[in-house]
Amino acid sequence: MLLQTPNLTRYALGVRCYPPLFLCLLLTGLGVARAATNTAKFNLAVDQANKAIQAGKFTDAEKQINLAGKLQPNAAEIPNLRGVLLVRERRYDEAVEKYNQALAIDPRFYPAKFNLAELALLRGNVPEALQRYRELENVDRSSEVVQFKIAICYLLLSDETNAKSVTDIIPFPGKTPAYYYARAAAWFRKGNWPQVDHYVATAHQYYPDGWCVYFESSLRELGLDLTKRNPAAFPSRTPSPAASSPSPIPPAPTPPPAPTPAS
Repeated sequence: MLLQTPNLTRYALGVRCYPPLFLCLLLTGLGVARAATNTAKFNLAVDQANKAIQAGKFTDAEKQINLAGKLQPNAAEIPNLRGVLLVRERRYDEAVEKYNQALAIDPRFYPAKFNLAELALLRGNVPEALQRYRELENVDRSSEVVQFKIAICYLLLSDETNAKSVTDIIPFPGKTPAYYYARAAAWFRKGNWPQVDHYVATAHQYYPDGWCVYFESSLRELGLDLTKRNPAAFPSRTPSPAASSPSPIPPAPTPPPAPTPAS
């Protein structure tokens, strides 16, 4: 009777025999490793694209977006980043399409929702922007940036009561200078330059320049340039003597790094 030794030849040839379960685990492990490497490369490309956009190097940004798209073609980040580039080129309708593409991939993709709100505000559709920011507030009630945007929307709609109510709930002092710039914008509308200067100077005193530039640029895009005293741009009011004296403001805690464009 012959012995059933099918593995003897393989051992003789120096070929190791592994049980099926071991091979399955081995292949699974290799797949996980490749996926992790792919994800790391994708995240790096997205990060580099964001940095290139911030630096105004749009050609470099496009290259990084294309690379990220090859690594993960169905990621919501890809159309969202393309939308950001289109906004820089003032191709707003196309940008809206890209943001909606991102949401079609992932309906909960926060950056695209935020960018749609930003674009509505940039285009002067304040009611739509306000509605979108309100929806974002329901998702993240702790976002000082969203609270700031809502307050500014009310200011642009000449609804000072709601603007003040929203500003009052912004953490003070907070992780960002959102409160200070919301106050500065309100005083800018009234032409109270001592208060504008006070809040802007205090923001720069306690927060990194990156944060301050972010908020100042956001306001400047909407015609609220805190560095230009132009009372003719908005109806000014004569402030009372009490209002002309800046109120004491406590120091703010050390904030996190400055924000980047939503991606």
